[in-house]
Amino acid sequence: MPAVQLYMAALEPPEKVSSEIRMLQTEFVEKFGSAAALKPPVHITFSPPEQLSETELETYRRQIKNISQKYGPMNIEIDGFDFFEKNRVLFLRVKENAQLLEMQNSFAFGKTNPDRRTYHPHITIGYRKILPEIFENIIREYQDRDFHKIFQVNSIQLWRYENKSWNTIQRFPFYEK
Repeated sequence: MPAVQLYMAALEPPEKVSSEIRMLQTEFVEKFGSAAALKPPVHITFSPPEQLSETELETYRRQIKNISQKYGPMNIEIDGFDFFEKNRVLFLRVKENAQLLEMQNSFAFGKTNPDRRTYHPHITIGYRKILPEIFENIIREYQDRDFHKIFQVNSIQLWRYENKSWNTIQRFPFYEK
């Protein structure tokens, strides 16, 4: 195993919801050609990808475990499509969730960049290599389109990037009240 590997933590919707979202991502690929969002499982990023050594990974795991044991399962609400226009990203908007924001704010892993952007939970539908004129069409097509789901998440997944894909290596269940 390499001395340093790429890891991230994510929240995954239940299979039924993930399947519906995967269909949206596949539709996006068929219309606009950008398949990058199909590579990882459907997810909400909890902690962005980090290059970690074995020692750092153990600290990272401990912090995720501490958070998962402090919080109970939560409902996540998806409320339509939105865009990061500067980076040409189409995503599903996660409605504001106090518990999720509190959990993410309490995650204080040392390697995380202190200058990182504010946490903006979302589920990516399409991104990468999208020309500006194509993105204008994407905005027109999705700005008034509806997609609404409410689902429960019960854990944080720890992923490792290997063999060109993200693989779950550990699941941290939330505390059951």
